[in-house]
Amino acid sequence: MRTIIICGGSGFLGLEVCKSLSNKYKILLVDLKKPKINLYEYKNIKFIKLNLKNSDKFEKFLVNVKKKYQDIYCLINLIYPKFKTEKNILSIKKNSFSKSLNTHILIYFTNCQKFIKIFSKAKRQIRIINFSSIYGKIIPKFEIYKNTKMYVPLDYCISKNSIITMTKYLAKYFKRKNIIINALSPGGIFDYQDKKFLKRYNENCLNKGMLDAKDIISGVNFLLDEKNSYYNGQNLVIDDGFIL
Repeated sequence: MRTIIICGGSGFLGLEVCKSLSNKYKILLVDLKKPKINLYEYKNIKFIKLNLKNSDKFEKFLVNVKKKYQDIYCLINLIYPKFKTEKNILSIKKNSFSKSLNTHILIYFTNCQKFIKIFSKAKRQIRIINFSSIYGKIIPKFEIYKNTKMYVPLDYCISKNSIITMTKYLAKYFKRKNIIINALSPGGIFDYQDKKFLKRYNENCLNKGMLDAKDIISGVNFLLDEKNSYYNGQNLVIDDGFIL
């Protein structure tokens, strides 16, 4: 049974990914918050409390992991550091905007950087899956948020777009190094959102509409499958056609 490191695994989507993959892999769940599950029921999930903003501590963690585990297969980045952002573009403060962008993109970059540095010398293939978003691909459909308290921050879109670009860049940079790096961009995930928003969102989809967290797992399994070793440097979108 191979081992997967999942950063941000205690979050809403991250936890679903951890639980689903634990049937087939050993999971090292790295997050600042403890996951809201009974870890005794999921014996293949080990929680490691770590502030992922500290890249030096993450590197030390990886060094220790390399000593203890000989079967590290993949790093999955599911982190989304949340910051208070203004809806009104003209009211956004420079410092908060900069902090949000720098923190979000930097964690993804340093996680990839440290993981490749520590594990790329192994003869076996390693993989990275970076979670982005449909709003890394398209501009938000502002009309579906009208008269709700919901909105998509500009810094979120820029960060998610940057993650896709970074994924493609790294895949090409490390060609012929036996490293498979892809991004996965989910559509909206149902979490009891505003009913007006849900109706409008679903009208833009092809079949189901707003997805459940478990609907993303097939995409993760696809990116983990060794048979798909030539799917590299790509961004897999799972959104029931929302961005069409």
